[in-house]
Amino acid sequence: MKKFFFIVVIFGGALLFFHFKDKNKAEIIEEVRSWMSAKKRYPPGILVEDLPQIGRIRSQKTWTKGNYTVTPVAQFHAQCRVLQKWVDLKSTEFQRQLLELGRVEAALGWGPASDQDVVDHIVFYWQQGWYSWKLTNGFNDKYPWPKIHANMCYARLVGEPEIEQRLVQSLGVGDLIEIDGTLINAVHSNGQWGFT
Repeated sequence: MKKFFFIVVIFGGALLFFHFKDKNKAEIIEEVRSWMSAKKRYPPGILVEDLPQIGRIRSQKTWTKGNYTVTPVAQFHAQCRVLQKWVDLKSTEFQRQLLELGRVEAALGWGPASDQDVVDHIVFYWQQGWYSWKLTNGFNDKYPWPKIHANMCYARLVGEPEIEQRLVQSLGVGDLIEIDGTLINAVHSNGQWGFT
């Protein structure tokens, strides 16, 4: 049995080596993370009909988090689908500094961007420190590209440490979630990094 296990480990290691040999470290980490996060699937059709609601802020009192000055901009309520989730990305100086705000980043979608037919053809990737996405070959143009793009957003989820830890552990790709929160502006003390 031990001999069989050893052979399987070597074979599996060889397969992984050839799969990853032409990829950089960030691409490997992102791919392994995507393997580890089981994506929920749904029947075709729009799962989240309503657009996010943005309202007037109750208080514009600023606070600090790490080296950031945080200013509330608007109240925010949304039902959405988690299209992708990233935790602790550190591949650029910008991302390392943003970890002071929060560890969890997510791509969120509603309307056409919550439809399984669309989600099956979206590929997320990082390009020079920013998330981007594209539609794979074979997408049947059920919705025009601008309509999909207008119904998704990138979010860094900022919260107290215990809330952040729950997000790290339980927020999954494909989850249907409801968010009540505040949209913020965050400016780094060096004045170089701003984030909305």
